Amino acid sequence: MVNGVRGVLLFASTYAFPAVGFPLLSWTFAASYGWRFALVVMGAPLAFGYLLPGIGTNVLRTWAFRGPLRVGNFYAHHGFIYASKLALVLWLVMRHPESMGALDVAAAVLVAGAAGSWGGWWHDIHAIRAGRIEIRNAAAFEGRSPEEIVSRYAPVAFFVLSATYVLLGFWAYRVLVAKGDTAAWPWLLLGAVAALCVVPTVVFIALDRSYVRARPVPSVEVQR
Repeated sequence: MVNGVRGVLLFASTYAFPAVGFPLLSWTFAASYGWRFALVVMGAPLAFGYLLPGIGTNVLRTWAFRGPLRVGNFYAHHGFIYASKLALVLWLVMRHPESMGALDVAAAVLVAGAAGSWGGWWHDIHAIRAGRIEIRNAAAFEGRSPEEIVSRYAPVAFFVLSATYVLLGFWAYRVLVAKGDTAAWPWLLLGAVAALCVVPTVVFIALDRSYVRARPVPSVEVQR
């Protein structure tokens, strides 16, 4: 029973929601704040979701994902997984941004960070139990439980990822919508991608440096 429910939830998280959520949230942001804003807030996590996991799984091989629709050790639609989930959090906390002050934005960023922290922690624990993720850190080599393995990085790293993304979303709103500087969208997009790649990665490595010394995950074939 538990395994069945876990499998359904992981399928929804990994395959179903990105397929539905990405186009729906893209349309929602474009209709509400313009296509340039949508391009920034959907494009930045999309690029991040391919760059960082792609390097970590297929180049460094310090962790691996298992399941259908893979390219090497990560999913072919990996960027869409990150983009759809992060965008959902942004949509939930970014209500009437024109009336939100600094304290409101700070509260939204903290709520988003907490949601990302819990969601990432929950997902990775159950994905490890289901054999969908192989994590190669010190806790995994020591034969620790999924909770101990994931707790080495997930609560803080996913908090920082979600909080950084939502803060970038409010920044993009301020520049593109509130100020009307629509020509700035390419620089906002590049800056957002860089921030998402650098900030969470520094935190991730600082939390668990055993990844740097980890034994590589063996390469796997492309799944059709």
